Amino acid sequence: MTPSYERRAVSPSADANICGPMRLRPSKPELLADLRQHFARFGFSVAEERGGLVVRRAEGPSVDQEDEIEVHLRVWQAMHPDVQVAIKSD
Repeated sequence: MTPSYERRAVSPSADANICGPMRLRPSKPELLADLRQHFARFGFSVAEERGGLVVRRAEGPSVDQEDEIEVHLRVWQAMHPDVQVAIKSD
């Protein structure tokens, strides 16, 4: 079964009560490698799955981890303002 994604741009007021790893899928599939590299560069564990990415910290889920993923996603989206990212949390 394919996970359902919510397509949205992360806004500065985005709610950060997402639990566990996050599944991310950019609206432009050709930027998937760039998004993966962005998170890997900052020490996240990143795996490709079903045309998207599963992003987490090696230390395991925590509120801080989720906030950190949201912040790094906002940074990436600032560099790619025309790209929306579909987000699904586990």
